[in-house]
Amino acid sequence: MKDSLKPQELPTPTPINLRQSEDKFQSLANNSPDVIIRFDKYLNFIYANPAIKIPTGISAENIVGTQLCNFPLSPQDYQLWKTEITKVLKTKKSVTFQSEFRKFQKRTFHFHARLVPEINSNGSVESVLCTLRNITDLKRAEQSLKKNQARIQNLLNAIPDTLFILDKNGTILDYQASQDLFPSLSATTFKNKNIFDILPLMMPKIMHYFGKAFTTNTMQSFEFQSIVDSNICYYEGRITANNKNDFILIIRDISEFKLMQQHLTRFDRLHLVGEMAVSIGHEIRNPMTTVRGFLQMFSQRNTFQNYTDLLDLMMTEIDHANKIISEFISLAKNKALTLESQNLNALIQSLLPLIEAEAIITNKKISTHLEPIPNFPMDDKEIRQLILNIVQNGLESMSPRSQLDIRTYLESEKVILAIKDQGTGIAPEHLEKIATPFFSTKVNQLGLGLATCYNIAHRHHAEIMFDTSPFGTTFYVKFDIP
Repeated sequence: MKDSLKPQELPTPTPINLRQSEDKFQSLANNSPDVIIRFDKYLNFIYANPAIKIPTGISAENIVGTQLCNFPLSPQDYQLWKTEITKVLKTKKSVTFQSEFRKFQKRTFHFHARLVPEINSNGSVESVLCTLRNITDLKRAEQSLKKNQARIQNLLNAIPDTLFILDKNGTILDYQASQDLFPSLSATTFKNKNIFDILPLMMPKIMHYFGKAFTTNTMQSFEFQSIVDSNICYYEGRITANNKNDFILIIRDISEFKLMQQHLTRFDRLHLVGEMAVSIGHEIRNPMTTVRGFLQMFSQRNTFQNYTDLLDLMMTEIDHANKIISEFISLAKNKALTLESQNLNALIQSLLPLIEAEAIITNKKISTHLEPIPNFPMDDKEIRQLILNIVQNGLESMSPRSQLDIRTYLESEKVILAIKDQGTGIAPEHLEKIATPFFSTKVNQLGLGLATCYNIAHRHHAEIMFDTSPFGTTFYVKFDIP
């Protein structure tokens, strides 16, 4: 009888120590600095490691068995959690997001959350594993950085300069633009442009000073001019080299500073001329008066009848010289003013016949528009001279059949006198010199007319400004109302 066949014996499988694996997971979870929690599909806590107590103040034992709604979350954060967990349950895909706890001990705990679906043998999501990483310090550093950036930006916005970061070819890498520096350009104009597109005439100078700044490792400064809305504007440029490949260009509008310098220079010259007038004016006028008296006496004697023409010529020249001396004396800084409350319109009306007579002689017209204005203290003789000087300059600049407009009005609590001519305007190269004593573009003119006007305005605490173009010039005299 044959022995029955015995089935082949299979090797005994190595047993898996589930307890040991669970202990390893438990050890890792218990010692993890990250919070590890599990939710079931009903948003119940089914596991939490000890790290949960750090943000919530609740121990792991007390949180297991509770629901998400018991978690110390704000309504907005609770809704965020619920939405993200629901998304994992539906899509079976992991998600990440950032949130915070705001309640425990009034401290804020920022964290980065990662939700991972745990799928059972049926292929459905049985639970959601969540890890929370503490990013509070990172968030605080980020917030501190944002605050610093905001402070720096506010500081840059308060600076009246325009800053460019340029590469060695002049391409604009970054910028902080002042809105007032280039009114014809918008901030977006600078994007992806070269400094040549903004300041074409200054490109060679800018690149020259960049090279010098890099070579000497010092800041380089320079000044330049630009025409903005038909006006000359003055700028200061400063260049610092970061390295051989890029540099910082800082541009500041110094037009007001230059204008103030011009005013101070003009007043210094006026002061000098005034001092000269005070010291020598009367000394020259007295002997000239004596000479003229003798010439007039001689012209009345029969003995000198053959020399009458020569005597008249001599007296005319003395009168002309005396007029020049009178203009000198009118520039004297310490000349006493006789201030009385008067109306500028009335003063202009009294001068109008004289002004119109002068205009008729040269075939020109005078137009007036005098709005109601208040009285203010003035020395009528000096203001008459100011008006006549500006009107005379305007008439002389115009061609026949042109019109000169005289207007008064009230603006920003100031009385404004505006005298507009239809001449050819003031040449750009003469703009800085027009109020300088002895400067004149006219033949045989002394060049004291406008200098006298500026001095009179200064003594009346008034301001003279002007707009000019090839189609004419308007002078504005602005008087303060006390």
